[in-house]
Amino acid sequence: MRRERDTGPLAAHSIDGSSESHTEPNLFRSHGQRSSIAVEFSKTALRIAQLSAPSSAPSVCATAILPPVKGIFDAGPVDDASVRRLRETLKHGRFSGSACAMALPASSVFSEAVEVPALASEELRESVSWVAVDRLGVERGDLVSGHLPIRNGTLGGTAQEVLVIASQRAMVARAIALLTHAGLETRRAELGSAAAMRLCWNMMKDSGRVPSFGFLHLESDRATLALLNLHGLTYFRSFEWESSAVLHAELIPVAGAEDQSQAWRWRQLGEQVLQCLRHVERRAPGSWPELIRVSGPLAEEPGVASAIGSVCGAATEVFDSSHRVDWSHAPTTAGGRAAWNAALALVLPSPAAPSAVPSRRVA
Repeated sequence: MRRERDTGPLAAHSIDGSSESHTEPNLFRSHGQRSSIAVEFSKTALRIAQLSAPSSAPSVCATAILPPVKGIFDAGPVDDASVRRLRETLKHGRFSGSACAMALPASSVFSEAVEVPALASEELRESVSWVAVDRLGVERGDLVSGHLPIRNGTLGGTAQEVLVIASQRAMVARAIALLTHAGLETRRAELGSAAAMRLCWNMMKDSGRVPSFGFLHLESDRATLALLNLHGLTYFRSFEWESSAVLHAELIPVAGAEDQSQAWRWRQLGEQVLQCLRHVERRAPGSWPELIRVSGPLAEEPGVASAIGSVCGAATEVFDSSHRVDWSHAPTTAGGRAAWNAALALVLPSPAAPSAVPSRRVA
């Protein structure tokens, strides 16, 4: 198996493109070369996507959705059938090249905002690593970790707040092994919801107006809520969300078009998001988002945006990458665009920053 960069496969990507970013600078080397292949693992599906050569709006040229892979998240053997399906998809689909980047689901990655001492970069990485060890209760050598700064959470003086992102090395290695057996070379890995969040923030910046806004990424078993503003990330929480589908519709009052849009089924999720927003507002008055963008595989389910918006009192809309990516050549089987945000964020070039440091190459 190929070794991953010594930055670790969960290298942190600073939301504002600062020196904490370890993005691959050579994914787009020439006008005619495609992007790396994006592979997103989840508990319900394996999504694969690739973009054409870079331009003002790169084009989605290949996508595929495969069944979930067995043996990645449950410490079992790598599923041979999954390897064969992936290999055949790459061979007979419209994919090109072997370089890939992968996204991991929120349920397999530890992500938590923590207070740490205000330290220099190298010392901070060391401190974050030990925080992850303490939270997960495993040996340090069994983890890969990274972090993002939380701007509004910075306390000043001797402490600061960061988002710790960590995962078990063995699980990441199993995912890399699967991709290797299928003929792919893994260049990096990220928490999928964090990658999609970065894409959303960059697109808000490109629009010329960055209000205080919320980002909600919905996976089948977990929701990720982030609050952001012009300066970057201000709040981040990943949690198991509760469905209202087991309740009787008449027990949850809704009005007008919401009743027809099945919004009542997402009412409990809206209440969970509301609790988070109230917590942040008590801590930092004025943090209530002007807008909430919903992303992920469940973002386009009927009633989601209506329920979140009505419960939280904020304009809510589905977030997709249409303004950054041309979907006109994508296969018709791709489905809802919001489900691909994490995968596409892996391979879209991020805005360069003067302070960005180059990525270290695969050994």
